[in-house]
Amino acid sequence: MIQMKKAKKDAMMLSGMMTRTNNQREFEGNGNIQKLWEQFYAQDTNENQRNQSQPIYAIYSDYESEEFGHYNYTISTECSRFPLTNFTMHIPKQNYIVFTTEKGPIAEVVPNAWEEIWNWSKTSAEKRSFTYDMEVYDERAQDPANAIVDIYIAIV
Repeated sequence: MIQMKKAKKDAMMLSGMMTRTNNQREFEGNGNIQKLWEQFYAQDTNENQRNQSQPIYAIYSDYESEEFGHYNYTISTECSRFPLTNFTMHIPKQNYIVFTTEKGPIAEVVPNAWEEIWNWSKTSAEKRSFTYDMEVYDERAQDPANAIVDIYIAIV
């Protein structure tokens, strides 16, 4: 069972790479997210600019129709020193429910957490705002086979 808590996150300026996709495309295996991660890591390795202790943010934004339509997916870091950018975005100060995954392979714990989030959102008194949701890959996610990831779900 994943853990959850309320949190407020200050505004952030992020820089990264973006694609547009939808959940159906991703679940069918012909999505854009995996390709974007490959491009991100290839550029990160080539440029060797990112401080490895700096978290990576995977941002879900510009939802077409909540979780059912298209959305933007951006892999990013804070703008302070990381010039890897074809996209810069400002995330406003927001209230969130933070879901912390169990420890395990990223390819398993993140999708499992999203399944729990979708179930939670159907029954929770808290309402998702569908503005900027994010997965935070910090030092606990350095080993992709044994990772913990925080998923921030923006709430009204």
